[in-house]
Amino acid sequence: MMPGFSALSVVKARYQDVLLRKAHVLAVGLGLKKKNGEVTGMPVVKVFVSRKVQISNLAESDLIPPRLSAADAEAPTDVEEMETLRAPVQTLLAAPVKDTLPLRIYQRPVYGGLSAAHYQFQIGTVAIPVTDRVTFQRYLLSNNHVFALLNNARIGDPILQPALIDGGSVRNSIIAFLDRFIPLRLDGIFSNVADAALARVAPNATLLRVAMVGAPVGVRPARELRVGESVCKVGRTTGLTFGHVIGIGCRCKINYSIAGYGDRVAVFDDQILTSAMAGYGDSGSLLVDGARNAVGMLGGGSATHTMYNPCDLIQELLAIRIGVTFQHTFRDRGLRNALRRYRAPLRRAK
Repeated sequence: MMPGFSALSVVKARYQDVLLRKAHVLAVGLGLKKKNGEVTGMPVVKVFVSRKVQISNLAESDLIPPRLSAADAEAPTDVEEMETLRAPVQTLLAAPVKDTLPLRIYQRPVYGGLSAAHYQFQIGTVAIPVTDRVTFQRYLLSNNHVFALLNNARIGDPILQPALIDGGSVRNSIIAFLDRFIPLRLDGIFSNVADAALARVAPNATLLRVAMVGAPVGVRPARELRVGESVCKVGRTTGLTFGHVIGIGCRCKINYSIAGYGDRVAVFDDQILTSAMAGYGDSGSLLVDGARNAVGMLGGGSATHTMYNPCDLIQELLAIRIGVTFQHTFRDRGLRNALRRYRAPLRRAK
């Protein structure tokens, strides 16, 4: 965890539920303070709101204190605007079709970044093929809402590659079958950690890599991420996009109404928030750091922020292995150089 965040995490844990119940608050996490629009080096409890409101127009119970304290720890707060997080991402951000066409068509073997979804769901992305730690069975990893219809699918249901919106059909495009998923609590009260599901697939029908990135060398715990760190993801709609980490250990509200199952809001703990990196159809994309470690899986987002479930927690909850260890290639160095060039504007306030 970043220096200065250990004490703040105690304070955040003490107050996150109280803060999340206040008007306009969408998420609470650990981040860096902004001053005059610039990011400083000051660690804070970050409160993300749908819109900033004049103090005089807020009820006293909805005010966000400038400082919070718990036990022997004290933490400053910072408020940042964020559009409502939705799953799938509602933003219509899209890359040039020529860049993403290979991700949207029938591909065998299958690898991360490709279009895929439950046979009754319109669109989604394969995070990456993974391996069961006990049986060594091969699976495709993506979101519960992409593969399991927010808990409503049946085990054994077919998964299409490409997804319906890209021309997939039960007759010609079945690649895998739903095997298991992490059940989602959609009451807005009890929290979730990951929107994740596995589909059983033949090992010879997969490649353990992500398009345009390669194979992850391992899984990096989300708590080790640094705010401002450069990251990338590959998704069916926007392809390879770069961004930076804005918050870690975030407790977030996310709206699933666009998935077609009513105006349901779920709460997620320990999430990664980044700058906007995704569009409609990117759900399930794998988030990768500059050393090509898997760090998160895209769960939802908006035009301002993207939310990722931590890969280390997904790996433990589903008893799978993500990634392989092997030598870096020239292509990998190119990715690291690209991430190095994409730097968040971290400057200390004067």
